[in-house]
Amino acid sequence: MWIKEKISKISSSTFRTCVRCGGFQFYGTPLYCSYCEAHLNRWRLNELQVSSEQKFPVHALYSWTTASDTLLRPLVYALKGGRCREQTEVLAREFSFRMNFIEAPIVLVVPPRKSPDQEDHALVWARALARIWRVEVWDCLAYPEGSKTESQKKKGVEGRAEREFCPVKNANFPPQARVVFADDVLTTGSTARAAFKALGKPSGFEVWAIVWRPKLATVEPF
Repeated sequence: MWIKEKISKISSSTFRTCVRCGGFQFYGTPLYCSYCEAHLNRWRLNELQVSSEQKFPVHALYSWTTASDTLLRPLVYALKGGRCREQTEVLAREFSFRMNFIEAPIVLVVPPRKSPDQEDHALVWARALARIWRVEVWDCLAYPEGSKTESQKKKGVEGRAEREFCPVKNANFPPQARVVFADDVLTTGSTARAAFKALGKPSGFEVWAIVWRPKLATVEPF
């Protein structure tokens, strides 16, 4: 029995299946084979800062459009719920490597969680960034009492228009701090705007996301 368990552990650490094509992989990122990773990188944004309609800067690694849907959808699915931390670490290193040098102190803020005991995808992303930048993650936002915590992915464009958060503690950020809101996907920006308002609209507010999804209507709900 112990021999079978040993073989199983060796196989699981050596052979993986690509989340896009299902083929076995020996090289590449933790989720993609080298072939699919090469295609994924075609949708890597040349500049991290994207042109959005938000009142604050938005930075992202990838652009999720109709053409890149089959590549980015498996990535977003795989990271949900804080799964595949190894891939999140890879993305955080790549993102941080491409960011310009930042002199001001960084404060990483995450969206409120549905369950206080659950480490979701946004928190895992923020903590991966925090380890690289050697900063603290501020888990300081909550849903208003009595409000519904329905997932944004189940709503249309109109339903995503506005959200509301409230601070669970005073956010005494360092002077001149860059308040970074960390989330996996930016679509309409309603989650980021809710955080921006709840934190008192700090002047140094910006978003660091893995994926920018500029045209929600062109892709089916995930």
